[in-house]
Amino acid sequence: QKLLDSLLQEIFNTVKMPKRKRKAADWQQKLIGPDGEKKCHVACGDICLKLPGDILAQLTAAPLSSVRCLDITSNVKKVHMENFFKSLVKATGLEEISIDGGLSGTYNDVSDEMAIVLKRCRKIKMVDVYESSEFWSKCLIAAGSECRELVLEECNGLKTVTGLLAGLLPRLVHLTIVRPHFEDDDAVEQHFSSFLEQKIKQSSPLRSLTLDHLYNSLHQVSPDTLAKAFAPLTQVSLCLVSLDVHQQVSLAKLWALSAPTSLSVESDWGCWNLLPSKILVPPFIRISTLSLKGTKLGPDVVEGLLAAIAGGCAVKKLDLRGNDCSTVLPNTVLGAVVRLSVAILTQCSLKLEAVVGILEAIADGEQGELEELVVTKEHPAYDRPKEDKLVKWAKEGSDLRKLELHAKSCKCGSYCSWY
Repeated sequence: QKLLDSLLQEIFNTVKMPKRKRKAADWQQKLIGPDGEKKCHVACGDICLKLPGDILAQLTAAPLSSVRCLDITSNVKKVHMENFFKSLVKATGLEEISIDGGLSGTYNDVSDEMAIVLKRCRKIKMVDVYESSEFWSKCLIAAGSECRELVLEECNGLKTVTGLLAGLLPRLVHLTIVRPHFEDDDAVEQHFSSFLEQKIKQSSPLRSLTLDHLYNSLHQVSPDTLAKAFAPLTQVSLCLVSLDVHQQVSLAKLWALSAPTSLSVESDWGCWNLLPSKILVPPFIRISTLSLKGTKLGPDVVEGLLAAIAGGCAVKKLDLRGNDCSTVLPNTVLGAVVRLSVAILTQCSLKLEAVVGILEAIADGEQGELEELVVTKEHPAYDRPKEDKLVKWAKEGSDLRKLELHAKSCKCGSYCSWY
């Protein structure tokens, strides 16, 4: 009997039982033809299986009508583009779309199909799309139906886009235009001026505006129009945008009374360094997230800003990289830092006593509200072992999420450079 049991057990261990196959959904079964061959399209009959794997995975993970978000990469071949966008017409639940252009002319031939898709999207993002003015015209007109958030990064067609932006104002809440293929055209300046005038007239819901690397595009906007158009905004970014002194004074007076929660300006391109502390400090201290990268503000502005933060104000996140803080007293710097949750003070020419004082305070558990600190080691001759110990003690004596000391020669994109 024992021998029989042993033989049966050995047979059981060597014979593999077939796995039970999970029944596929009806729409998934249609991927395979009657003779077992792989079909070219899925159930809807239009999604080509030769599409890039990342896109195909998004479209076939569930019925097409239930797809909500879609990320289109630049590796879709032109031969598949028409059927691809025709299939998206059936994606009736699509609300968000992100499109990476890659090559010039990739989407020109499917501009009509793309317009149908964009017409139902609430969030549209296009990166490195370089197409004809006709393409941009169709897309912007279609986006006017439902779009709440429009992001255009490193795209062309600025003249066409800016001429049609006003059509999105009834619903648009977030607008981002970053590093466009710049068209130094007087029409672009006129269009931006008209857009902001229409924003005032239409009582637009627009609350977030990012216009980066647009240089002289706002030159024709009057100071009064600029202030009225920016009044309701809660997030503003004007990096590498040139504003004249009158425009800046108009914005400063506005923000001294009603400021956005977040403001980013970058470089001395916009002449921010020409305004005195009595003009700039009152609005700056009302903004909770403040980025002033490379603006080269005057010493009185930097000192006044840090002193106001040390005394207590709205600013909680501060990026002051590239501004000279060498004249600010160490106690003022320390008082400001412990009032902030995020402090980026790289390439600021801080005094040795200021950096050491901050690290010692953190090591002693006196970090205040600080959660992230990034500073530059301005004094390479400082005792390296002592510095390493001080940084170690600071990290051990606090619960900071981030504490970094960068070399004076560092040009990392994250914290030590701008422009």
